[in-house]
Amino acid sequence: MAIEIRTPQVSWSAQQITIGGITLNFELRWMTREKVWVADIFDVNGNSILTGIKLSENTSINNGYYRPQLPEGDFWVLRVESQADTITRDNLGSAFKLVFLTHAESVNAGLR
Repeated sequence: MAIEIRTPQVSWSAQQITIGGITLNFELRWMTREKVWVADIFDVNGNSILTGIKLSENTSINNGYYRPQLPEGDFWVLRVESQADTITRDNLGSAFKLVFLTHAESVNAGLR
């Protein structure tokens, strides 16, 4: 079952999430000049796991990045409203959702 990651409607947010028994610090920030959301993932001690990952539709944040500190699966940005053309400052969390899917769920959804 997809796990939705909360995406507050602010230009920078930090939250702690636990998936599959693994606790992560997850940061999202809006880059005004580039007009893109960027994600950073840290372990509970603040050690960097992935940083500066640009969010784009139907793209896994951690695709191609094996890290033993991450749960088995992928963080995806998925469009949930058909009229939305692109991810903007104001529609992440509404027209586009940030979710975690296991590898099997990603395959079943046609994302892999």
